[in-house]
Amino acid sequence: MVKVNVKLLTVCTLVLLVVLFFHSIATLQRPSLQSFPGYKTINGIEDEESRYEVDTDTVDFKYGVNKGNASNASEKEYLMRRLKKNNSFISEPRLGMVGDQKDDSSSDMSAEIVPTAHFNQQATTDNPGGASNNSDRNTSRLIDNTNANEPMCKQIINICYIKVHKSSSSTVSNIFQRFGYTQNLTFVLPNKLVNIGYPSGFKGGLPKPKSRSEFNLLVNHAVFHEENMRDVMPADTVFVGSFRHPFSHLLSSYNFFNLEQLNDMPDVRTFLSDPATYDNSRSTGMSFTRGYQAWHYGYNPLSHSQQSLIDLIERLDKTFSIILISEYLNMSLLLMKRLLCWNLKDILYVSKKIASYPNKYADYKESDVKRYEKWNTIDYILYDHYNQSLWSKITQQGKSFFDELNNYETLLQRISVVCNESVYEFREPSTQTILYDVKTDVSLTIDDCILMLTSSQDYVRVLKNKQYTKSEILRYHGEQRANEIFKYRNILPDFNTL
Repeated sequence: MVKVNVKLLTVCTLVLLVVLFFHSIATLQRPSLQSFPGYKTINGIEDEESRYEVDTDTVDFKYGVNKGNASNASEKEYLMRRLKKNNSFISEPRLGMVGDQKDDSSSDMSAEIVPTAHFNQQATTDNPGGASNNSDRNTSRLIDNTNANEPMCKQIINICYIKVHKSSSSTVSNIFQRFGYTQNLTFVLPNKLVNIGYPSGFKGGLPKPKSRSEFNLLVNHAVFHEENMRDVMPADTVFVGSFRHPFSHLLSSYNFFNLEQLNDMPDVRTFLSDPATYDNSRSTGMSFTRGYQAWHYGYNPLSHSQQSLIDLIERLDKTFSIILISEYLNMSLLLMKRLLCWNLKDILYVSKKIASYPNKYADYKESDVKRYEKWNTIDYILYDHYNQSLWSKITQQGKSFFDELNNYETLLQRISVVCNESVYEFREPSTQTILYDVKTDVSLTIDDCILMLTSSQDYVRVLKNKQYTKSEILRYHGEQRANEIFKYRNILPDFNTL
């Protein structure tokens, strides 16, 4: 009898262990987002059908707590309700995300989700051994992702990035410039240094080089004008934008543009006591403190109305495939990488223009923050809308996204140290491998570091030499400026990937 009980106990124990094992595996299939700021679960549980609800009561930013005021039906709250009613509040991804989309058992992980608007043609292989003229290049190319769980997808190379000042845009534009430079793509470039018509609306940059069939990338500072941008870019161009939390953006702009000295404005604390009195807007309507991020998207605060802002958001929702959020830059870039069907190495970076200044770390009264939110309702509405749009996309990702995110951020930390040390030590271009990451299968050379550390201004000069003949540069810039540009002809490693 004792032997039978022992056997029975053993069997029950084994069954229990098996049940616990499979339960733990099922739990791991869906990462919990409760640790991420700004999110809460509906009804306090992680429900597979309802998924996650954006919590607009919290924002992951020290000075930007947005608790809302139910007793005050502000313009912002009114417009946010209007957007929800119009079903435009959370925009869906315009490009198919490759890999695990949702953790529903009904989803087909092996099926390729094709962009709905950008690709109507079948991708074909590149012309091997082609010259620098990219006339035979296809806009999209089939590549085999390094992630075995991801199917073949179409790499996107025609991109227009709206570079919003002080929104991690120098870091992001370096990613695009490096990508285009190494693949010998063609950029729309400014006549002068970094701005293409900014702060006025975009009307075009330098003419298309004679040796190139079309433009592929527009990533310098330019005010969004869809019609004019589509006139110079291919029909299947993907639009990418960025936003930063408005209060953080104010502090950064105050420092970067030196508003106290150059714009005859008081210090930040005094300004926050009465923004409407101290703001020094230009006659054109452009203000560094009110609607400045919206200005980059072609919105003029002087003609602001509730309906015009709703129209802007609906227009941007239809045009932009993804809006990056500075506070969640790494997650934004990883989503972008999946949307564009790029490799992880393509979105590596070394942070640019990260300034340290007293106002950045000061404590501000909640009343000051609220006062500024009321003053800059335009940018707050846009930020909240696209922050929630980003998180809507994030919650659709599966476990592989968060595994990749962890590996990506670990690799970024290593690169920040290795690149600065290596470039300082060697000072010359080199294909010597200085870092290899086993988890991501990414290798890094000194040349890669040099490209990541190159400024946007230097890229413009280098790309002019790469795209245009000397006679073209002389014709567009005159002898004096052309000679300055010629100095940058061979300063970067030479890549020929065609």
